[in-house]
Amino acid sequence: MNKIFKDLTFYKYFSVFCFFGLFIVSMTNVINYYHLNQMSQSVLRDQIDFQFGRVESSTQSLVGTTEQVVSSLAASPFLSEYINAKSEVTQAQLEAHMLGLAKANPSIFQLRFLDTNGNEIVDVYQPNTENNYRIEPPEQLQSKSDRNYMREMLRTPDGEFYYSAINLNKEFGVLERPIRPTLRVATPVPVGENARRAGYVIANMDARYLLSIWVSNDNLDLYILDKDGFFIASSDSELNFNRFINKSTETQRRAERVSSELLSPSQDIYTFTLTDLIPNDAQLTLYARASTGYVEALHKEAATSALQSIALLLLASLPIAVLFSSSLTKIAMKLRSNIKEKERFATIIDRHIPIIETTKEGMIKDCNKAMINLSGYKRRELLGASVSILQHKDAKPEDFHDLWDTLNSGSDWKGEFQNQTAQGDDFWLYTHITHNKDEQGNTISYLAISNDITDSKRLARRAEFDAMTGLYNRLKGNHILEHHIELAMKENTPFGVILFDIDNFKRINDTYGQEEGDMMLKEVGSLLSYHARRTDTVVRWEGESFLVICPNVTSPQCSQLAETIRAAVESHSFNGEGKSITISAGVATFTYPATSSEILSIADFRLYEAKRKGRNCVVSELNQYSPNVSAPSK
Repeated sequence: MNKIFKDLTFYKYFSVFCFFGLFIVSMTNVINYYHLNQMSQSVLRDQIDFQFGRVESSTQSLVGTTEQVVSSLAASPFLSEYINAKSEVTQAQLEAHMLGLAKANPSIFQLRFLDTNGNEIVDVYQPNTENNYRIEPPEQLQSKSDRNYMREMLRTPDGEFYYSAINLNKEFGVLERPIRPTLRVATPVPVGENARRAGYVIANMDARYLLSIWVSNDNLDLYILDKDGFFIASSDSELNFNRFINKSTETQRRAERVSSELLSPSQDIYTFTLTDLIPNDAQLTLYARASTGYVEALHKEAATSALQSIALLLLASLPIAVLFSSSLTKIAMKLRSNIKEKERFATIIDRHIPIIETTKEGMIKDCNKAMINLSGYKRRELLGASVSILQHKDAKPEDFHDLWDTLNSGSDWKGEFQNQTAQGDDFWLYTHITHNKDEQGNTISYLAISNDITDSKRLARRAEFDAMTGLYNRLKGNHILEHHIELAMKENTPFGVILFDIDNFKRINDTYGQEEGDMMLKEVGSLLSYHARRTDTVVRWEGESFLVICPNVTSPQCSQLAETIRAAVESHSFNGEGKSITISAGVATFTYPATSSEILSIADFRLYEAKRKGRNCVVSELNQYSPNVSAPSK
């Protein structure tokens, strides 16, 4: 054995073997390092795609909720009543309504109604250091006429939203402390059809939570820059709002350096434009790149693995095998961790984002758990069925013409659907339908990705109903009446209206009290709904007055229905205590051409005649009376 070790040939072979083994391991580690780097880039791309998707969904949700509040307030009857009849009562009702809206949406810390000159009329405000909202007293109300956002709102068309830049909130010209990043969403409040405006509704959204979502990721450096290169938010919080806050010289230099790096073209920097989500002049852009720590950790892991493998191979084959295996195991664990993370995100999407795939003919090919849970159908009931299985019972074929025209043209379609569950309950989806194409670019199916907007739709619908009786309110009633007039003028279909009023209602309130009077109003509303036809619409018009809109009726039929309801009210025992009341009614039918105000004026005059006649009766064109009398009390 000693001879072998002394023989020069042994050392030649030994050297060749060592160098050959070293070469093989070195090449193997170079290849592994390359693949690891490629996988790292894929993982980084997944991280960035997830972050961008997270930014998009969270922004749509938070800003969309603020838009719902602003539009709901602008269209609310409380604001309309205040504008039409300014008084302490209507202002108190408006303030209470705005306070409720603000409390129901914690991301909004200030909700205001401004007149056309920029003066605050109602201001619901949550101080920075308090949890409670308050209505600012008159002496705290300010004029915002000199603010840039006020000038921008003047140029905002009716029915559209104005979005401010995200800046720091000031009160009486002083920056709030602690700072409160603010996004303002506003819309004009039009008056009537003459293009006049009564003012503006504006909501101040606390953007701190939204910004934290935008720039929160352990493996990424994230920066939000405006069009001038100033920082709005970033992973490095010292750079935030360097346009508005004086920074140290060192911090300002770092901000300029980072801004220059981000604005220079680079494959390592990814961008996501936020203008489509928040369309304002700031033109915000999200910049993302791998954090230094994340890159160093990946490189260090790869380099350490390679060096250890080479060194241990020279010592023994077994340690090399163990280390090689451990190195691959580390890589595999890293990949498994990323796969689990992807699966977790996929599970979240599967549970919470309704997705459905259909054939070009509208047959359901696949759907996820969120759609199954939302629709109430079992998976086997949906697969192979027509997508119309989810269609609402009131839907009409013409409702889907735009959808199919858009898809058949090759474009994606976005819009809202009112659907119906297997149990018959309504639910609303905002859906984006895309084309699923084969390698040749031919559409083979459609993929519909949806967002459940049922809660926001229900909130909007509440503005259409009278809180006491549950009937449609006057605002909604006017819209329905205009619809029937359009239909009557286009298709020459008859319809009529009946205006009811409870007789001597003031005496009822004085005798039994307002609570008892309210109960009677509810019961009268229920009686009208019960005796009206299924196609009729019952509206709480004002005070003790109710309007019934009756499609497809002649004047005798409408008069007979009014008499049926009048008799039912007269014979009804209210509150189960034998109390009785009566109602009077005025009937008017559509005569071409006529406006809603003309029809209502005729019905109101005939109601007036019924009161003059002695109440508890119906007056229509079949039994018209002379108008030359003094007005009776209602």
